[in-house]
Amino acid sequence: MRFICLFLTAFLAVAAGFDFDPREFLISAQSSPQVIDFDVAGSGSDTLDYTLPPSLDANSATDLLANANALSAKTEALLEQIDQLRNHFYNDSTGPDFSKIANLTDRLTVVQESLTSAAGKLGPIRQRQNDNSIALNKINLVLTCLAGSECSAGFNCSNAATTTRNVSGPRQSGQWIFQSFKEFDCDLQIVNTGKSGFWANLTLSNFNFNGTGGSLLVTPGSGSATNLTEDDTISDISGFPVTVQPIGQVEFTLSYVTYDPCGDYDCGNGTCFVKSDNTLGCKCHGCYGLDTNGTCGIKYDDPCKTYESYCTAVEGGKCETDDSCNYYCACPGVDSSCTTNKWCDGTSSCQAPKKFNAVQPQKKWWYWF
Repeated sequence: MRFICLFLTAFLAVAAGFDFDPREFLISAQSSPQVIDFDVAGSGSDTLDYTLPPSLDANSATDLLANANALSAKTEALLEQIDQLRNHFYNDSTGPDFSKIANLTDRLTVVQESLTSAAGKLGPIRQRQNDNSIALNKINLVLTCLAGSECSAGFNCSNAATTTRNVSGPRQSGQWIFQSFKEFDCDLQIVNTGKSGFWANLTLSNFNFNGTGGSLLVTPGSGSATNLTEDDTISDISGFPVTVQPIGQVEFTLSYVTYDPCGDYDCGNGTCFVKSDNTLGCKCHGCYGLDTNGTCGIKYDDPCKTYESYCTAVEGGKCETDDSCNYYCACPGVDSSCTTNKWCDGTSSCQAPKKFNAVQPQKKWWYWF
């Protein structure tokens, strides 16, 4: 392309000294070679033989030069604007724009420092506001309490019905509900008015206190005391009465339920029962005894293996064992509650056997030892 531009420039310059139309020449040169008669200085020739390449039209060279000149002018203008813009921002510290930008930067720095300082002060202010809200809420609770018909500086303990709950057996329940802060100078109690044989579970819920040190001290009739400072449950209370001492200004719900502790207690080969001290025990069946766990897990030899023939000497007789693992004969015609017969002789007697009785079918001296 550069060669074509140079050639066209030279061609136009040469052609200007002759009497012909360059545009016409170029149009003709597109279809066939053109020969022009003129004297080219220094060439020794007076003719020019030229064929225009098919990719160019008659206007291409002129337009190309025009476009190149226009682009050059625009580029020069753009470079001038870039230099102006560079000079506008890259002047020294004495220039007006630098001073304005520096002043703006200083003011933004001051604003940022002020915002940081304000944020640092806002945290403690919010904390104080939160503390004040909590204190105000507690004051409102106390004022609400004092405005209640049953509320005073101290809870009224003169009415035993409000402080004592009586229970007499399993599957009984009750509760105390205090929905506002109260200060007690007496205890609450769960009293057993029946027999031993049941335990209780105690549940504290909705517990809150005003100030510091609020709690409920629970002391069963036997065992150690428990100090409750939050919602909780105390299970398997076997000792009565159960005493509850509220400490401080407190509000709470205290629920209780009694139950049969033998209901889920497995003695193994025996029966669960509650002792006189309200603890659990096992009564073992037949030839079983208590193991180290307190359940009936030890098996003794069955005496009927030795003495069964004493009972079956009469048809229908049967050897049995009592709770002490002693054998006896369940004889036909004898009341089933009789456990003293050591053999069956065909009578309905339930008397202790006599030595060498004539009616005894088997008279061996060792039978009575």
